[in-house]
Amino acid sequence: MVDILRKFYDYQLPFSKRNIDIVKEIIVLSENNGTRLSGKTGLGLKANSDKYINGWFVGYVEKDGNVYIFATNIEASNETEKSASGEGAKEITLKILKDKSIFYTE
Repeated sequence: MVDILRKFYDYQLPFSKRNIDIVKEIIVLSENNGTRLSGKTGLGLKANSDKYINGWFVGYVEKDGNVYIFATNIEASNETEKSASGEGAKEITLKILKDKSIFYTE
């Protein structure tokens, strides 16, 4: 997943620059002191059920001329648990980015 995100960021996918730029603007989640967080959450449901089986958050942070690309995927610990959501993956990712002094919200 990170390889695809890198190709997306570097315009190396078979889509026009215009289309990639549109997506890049749509997925901006936060800008703080010159640091930009862009990403997308998602989740997977068990077939014929409302149980979340995995959640993900993918994206990148642009900071000080560097780009930090990430992909976080979490899975429910058992079939009765409903904790694996995209928002859960995002929360974990934001904690890691803060711990690494890459991105934090005030």
